[in-house]
Amino acid sequence: MWLRATANNPLRDAGTMEITIDRTGERSRDTKLNPALLDNPDFRFFLQFHRPDVRSAWTTTNRAGREILSISTTDGAWCEFATAATNEAHFVTYNRASDLRASIEDIAASWRQHGSPSQEQLGLTIDADGEHLLWCDTPSRVIAELPT
Repeated sequence: MWLRATANNPLRDAGTMEITIDRTGERSRDTKLNPALLDNPDFRFFLQFHRPDVRSAWTTTNRAGREILSISTTDGAWCEFATAATNEAHFVTYNRASDLRASIEDIAASWRQHGSPSQEQLGLTIDADGEHLLWCDTPSRVIAELPT
């Protein structure tokens, strides 16, 4: 998880991490999702529950000279959001059938639908069957069943 680095994560102690992006099957489109939302610690916390496979997020410059926010997962999925908007839309490039871009857009919509809860409002219950339930404000207000 990129919010909490594990002991062997080279970024934990300001080291460097090599990321290889496979551009096979690369796709692109516009999105209304502002990548600045990924700087919001409350949203990142919410995202981490839904996508624990996200391993890194970083800002860089792409081949076209645009500043981009890149995100990758442990299984090699990735997406790159242009930080500058054109007509209120951000250009996004992504790969793989899992479509990390769509997943992040859906999770952002869910976060907003539930009132953009802060980290302090969220809780996690694991029931006797091993089901992970994310709740907001009170355990009786379950807002998502999470992947285990």
